[in-house]
Amino acid sequence: MKVLILSCNTGEGHNSCAKALQESLSKKEITCDIVDSLQFISPLISALMAKSHVFLYRNLPALFDWGYRFAERYPSLYRKGSPIYAFLAIGAKKLAIYINEGGYDAIVCAHVFSGVMMTEAKTLCERTILTSLFATDYTCSPITDASDLDIYFIADEKVGDQFIKKGIDAERLVPVGIPIRSGFYTHMSKTDAKVAEGIASEHRHLVIMCGSMGCGPIEKIVRRISGQLYEDMEMTVVCGNNKKLCEKLTALQNEDPKIHIRGYVQNISRLMDSADVYLTKPGGISVTEASVKRIPMVLVNAVGGCERYNYAFFTENGTAKSGKTVDALIGQCLDLLDQPGTREQIRRLYEESVLCNAAEEIPIHLIHAHEKKVQYFDDETEKMDTTEPKQEEKLLHEG
Repeated sequence: MKVLILSCNTGEGHNSCAKALQESLSKKEITCDIVDSLQFISPLISALMAKSHVFLYRNLPALFDWGYRFAERYPSLYRKGSPIYAFLAIGAKKLAIYINEGGYDAIVCAHVFSGVMMTEAKTLCERTILTSLFATDYTCSPITDASDLDIYFIADEKVGDQFIKKGIDAERLVPVGIPIRSGFYTHMSKTDAKVAEGIASEHRHLVIMCGSMGCGPIEKIVRRISGQLYEDMEMTVVCGNNKKLCEKLTALQNEDPKIHIRGYVQNISRLMDSADVYLTKPGGISVTEASVKRIPMVLVNAVGGCERYNYAFFTENGTAKSGKTVDALIGQCLDLLDQPGTREQIRRLYEESVLCNAAEEIPIHLIHAHEKKVQYFDDETEKMDTTEPKQEEKLLHEG
């Protein structure tokens, strides 16, 4: 089987999930390629949409949230026949040619835009292909119902009703979680991880990270909390690709040895193993990684949009705390650092959740579903061959 993952350059999360799935497929000796689906519309369009997404997400989160809510309220704006659907379908013919020439058997969409495009492209494909989409948030995103694919891999069975309400059959839903890199499923002891990260083994460690873009009121939180850390507390702040934020906070690191400012970090898994408390925004990837690591979270609801649902999912199940103000968020962090019993209770709540390795589970479902689909079409073809007389037989019979 040969698999094509259609990602989308609107945030690094989709690409991260795609790479995690590709890694798992490769281990099973299944050929897998990743491509940006928007490039089939136009490489320029892809670049513009990526830059626009980053700009809105980082600088105008209220507008980003408004756009998401607007899409939820008016679903007819993106369904078949609408200008938005037509725009996404522009690249369908090029995508189908790419699939035909590449000889792909299964297509996995890492974004709803890719799902809509694949819905149109599949009618132009020359062979029997399996189509699927995996959700990267704990919700059913707008536009999902404009797609028509064989399988929808969802983050948790508790969100299945959201997909069903949008008209997606329950039989097509497979709750597996969100695919993340295999490294997060390997665990280092907290003591060893702290030492490896330059943290005193006996110190309590707060890790602050708000996505690769460094979103949210991170600077304000870090400056205020820095003066409230006890002597046996340390704080690591990951700024991601936000170089301006990193430059602004570096001065704090020079003033206080308990503060560690980092830019882009390669070994996030080890850093998370070292954390006693994790302050982050509720991006689908971030909260899933924290779940696997069983880290008590404090969530900054900085962006809204689909992250509102991730926020609700984890705060309601008791594995995350939050606050409406910067001071409230700081208070939650300090309280958790000071309450080992509460942290242990949260870890037990994680243990009660059935968290499978989505990157490992999805390939198993793909292989089985593809074999089943191919067999179905082979059987249908055989029926047609045996039930309908050939043209020569028809002529002889008529003669």
